[in-house]
Amino acid sequence: MKQLAIILFCITIVGCSKQNIEICASPNCDIYYEIWENLFKVRNNISDAYFDNHITVTETAIHVWADGESFRVSYHVKID
Repeated sequence: MKQLAIILFCITIVGCSKQNIEICASPNCDIYYEIWENLFKVRNNISDAYFDNHITVTETAIHVWADGESFRVSYHVKID
């Protein structure tokens, strides 16, 4: 019985898929995100449809530095 409980616990951990999505919600984030998305598609030579179906943004953030701002994007790529 103890072994069954351990196996079920392991299956639960492996089977769970949590995605923490943290998208910043400021006007600058929206502007920077549009720029990033366009550059990403052009540099990788991918269509809007491919981007929408294969790229999942999980985090965006703006970091303010002494010399300006940095826009950070974290994303997952789905490979068929």
